[in-house]
Amino acid sequence: MIRILIIIILYVFVPYLVEAQPINLLERELRYLPDTLFISRSNDDFDVSSKTFENKNNNQIMFSDDTKLSNIRDYEVESEVHAIINPSDSNNIIISPIFQNDNASNPQIFCSIYYTTNAGLSWNISSYRTNPIGYKNVKILGGGDPVLTFSNNGRAYITWLSLFQTNDSKVHTGLLWAYSDNGGRTWIEPDDPYITHYVNTTNINLLKMADKQWVTVNNNNDVFVSYTYIEGNNSGQSTAIYVAKLPNGKNKFDTPIRVSSQFSSFTQFSTITVDEKQDLHVMHLELFKNNEMILIHSKSTNNGNSFDRVSYVSSLTMPQSILDQSGSIDTIVGISTRRLYPAPLIVADNRPNSKYKNNLYAIWNANGITRNMGKKMDIYFSRSTDGGKNWEKGKILNRENNSRAVSQFYPSLAINNKGVIAVSYYDRNDDVNFDIHTDYVIQFSYDGGQSFTEPKKISSLPTDFREVGINNSSFGIGEYNMLIFQDEQAIPVWADGREGDGKVRIYTTRVNQDTNGIEVLYSLESTNRITNAYFESLSILIIEKLFTQESSYHYELYDLKGNLMFETNIADANKGVSTDRIDLEELATGVYFIRLKTENGYSVAKFVKN
Repeated sequence: MIRILIIIILYVFVPYLVEAQPINLLERELRYLPDTLFISRSNDDFDVSSKTFENKNNNQIMFSDDTKLSNIRDYEVESEVHAIINPSDSNNIIISPIFQNDNASNPQIFCSIYYTTNAGLSWNISSYRTNPIGYKNVKILGGGDPVLTFSNNGRAYITWLSLFQTNDSKVHTGLLWAYSDNGGRTWIEPDDPYITHYVNTTNINLLKMADKQWVTVNNNNDVFVSYTYIEGNNSGQSTAIYVAKLPNGKNKFDTPIRVSSQFSSFTQFSTITVDEKQDLHVMHLELFKNNEMILIHSKSTNNGNSFDRVSYVSSLTMPQSILDQSGSIDTIVGISTRRLYPAPLIVADNRPNSKYKNNLYAIWNANGITRNMGKKMDIYFSRSTDGGKNWEKGKILNRENNSRAVSQFYPSLAINNKGVIAVSYYDRNDDVNFDIHTDYVIQFSYDGGQSFTEPKKISSLPTDFREVGINNSSFGIGEYNMLIFQDEQAIPVWADGREGDGKVRIYTTRVNQDTNGIEVLYSLESTNRITNAYFESLSILIIEKLFTQESSYHYELYDLKGNLMFETNIADANKGVSTDRIDLEELATGVYFIRLKTENGYSVAKFVKN
């Protein structure tokens, strides 16, 4: 294993500087190795052009198992993954993680590009490599942050970051782009492939660069990239959020527009989305002098020519993270505190046939909103129904079916053509004793974010996070994963290390909105609730419920029109998990709702009787 020195960029506002060194603000995969690493640009080092991976489980009908994409060798790791689905051809999906090879004899770092044209029945790897463009014989010091998008006409775009050194010892930082017109198989480099490009001296304390970009596209096929601009100086650093626009039909991005109102010591983690009215929305995080963290929403109503700060989405707390290492120790096993961040994401419902169109949804992970709740990391969700003027108070989505707090982190969110919301994230709910073994789960909302289904496990095996990051210098799973959702099935894409060898690989699967014909809904205020429901036969409905306190209860059955069909006798239940069986032999076929009523609220399951 070679020695790796991670780039450190002036975290001057925090009180925990180690050996007077600033804390890393750059993407952690941008690793600065001036003395130990030389990566050549030869494509012969890693020949993947002919590799095809067959999905033995038939991904077109796979709902309960997951498919491993990465077929990697010793020292090789793939993590931090982005994915897109072609809006004009749902069989075409592109996935791009960061590929790292820490083999001392041949170290490499770039973004792999997987693509399928048959809805995941088989996967191929493009031979294109996300290296610096326009320079030869350079020393590649780092790279990463793959972020993709599709235009409405089927053109795919990829953006990435690159850090490299030329023969004159200058250090270059670039945010680059390329595009593909054949579903991701080959990629075309434009005449001007740099969205941003800064030439720096070897004094990394004065480094200028773009970081942490996100991408969206509007109905006119204009592409918009939000990113953080970082400028080091002798007294610290300045950061600001910018948006760059690629007009439809152009081969060069326009001059970027600044979104944040002023430079601050910490402004980061921007994401961008477009609503059905074609207004642009940017959410980013700002950290103030007293370590107060706030998610801020900005909006453009003139196609990205200017942005106005509209509202505050939420505050949040994250002790022992990249943002704030003060306070109580509340870390996540397997994720370095220098890499643990809130993973904020804003997504607009821009589906023309959705009854929730133009709703805005925000999701992030945190230990609390205004204070550390002492529950470890939770998944928070908020929404705006008025274009971002007002946001609902953030509410926790994850459910812990036990008495001891565990960690949930790194969420992703997507919306399908009908306005159904899907949320996926890492979850440790099944490891109450150690908070180590981690699954990947998914939830759905069918009412515009008012309620969500119970989390459903979609990874077939858990990951022991004590072993994650062994082979990629503690970079681990990276800092984001992706969820795509177009029609009836959600397609989560994530990294995990279930094989226990220190490697991290990319996995994906397809998840029906309602695998068993049953949608388990609940009131977010209710604690006694249905956790699962399924048919044992065509007429026997099995209901699993969790009570956090003793309570009397009964069930009410309604048809689709709201008519009460029958109700059960009142019974008592102790605290814990229990099961009920309801005979529906005499019930006609159709769609029904069964409601569990308890002393402290109710929850509902929607099902189809065949």
